[in-house]
Amino acid sequence: MRLSPAPAPSRGGGGILEHLRKAAPGQSVSELVDPPPPSFLRSPRLDLPYEPFEPAFLASLSKDLDKGFPQVPPPSRAVPHPFATHDVAEDDWQRFLHDVKVAGSLSPANRIAAAVAPISMHAGLTGMLVTKGIEHVMRNKKTGAVGELIDLWNVYFFYPRRMTVVLAKGSRKARKGKKKDDEKWRLIIAYQPDGGF
Repeated sequence: MRLSPAPAPSRGGGGILEHLRKAAPGQSVSELVDPPPPSFLRSPRLDLPYEPFEPAFLASLSKDLDKGFPQVPPPSRAVPHPFATHDVAEDDWQRFLHDVKVAGSLSPANRIAAAVAPISMHAGLTGMLVTKGIEHVMRNKKTGAVGELIDLWNVYFFYPRRMTVVLAKGSRKARKGKKKDDEKWRLIIAYQPDGGF
């Protein structure tokens, strides 16, 4: 059973980033869900209420997605915890957090780009612009990979359990007179009344 979306069409030409990707292919989101996680294959329990709950969030360990999130459920004032009433077992959540961390990690292509960047700086202003371009594209690809993974988890696991998970950056709200909380990522878990469909 293959759950991943069709690969994006190639833009042609390639360039240095395409060359780096081919030289050192990294793990892709499709590889993370092939074979599908056991959570995707388990039907939601019919004996649970799947009632509304206040959104909960879990802050990342750092501002970098590759550091992951604490291996705990998001704190909630609901008793029992929404995971208990929406059929999210500890194994499901641990696998989800693991997959998010892997999707946010640097691939071998990212590591090669990081090694190439200082070398390109010796080429002057042009080299520095190339370096910034590589870093920007790689950072966007990591965030895109995590978003793609979360979309798959929503469709195949969370939506059928009347939940949704969203990736956001920064604090829920800025406190008066203080700098914005930080640049940490947050997983926001919310009630999805129609199951996302």
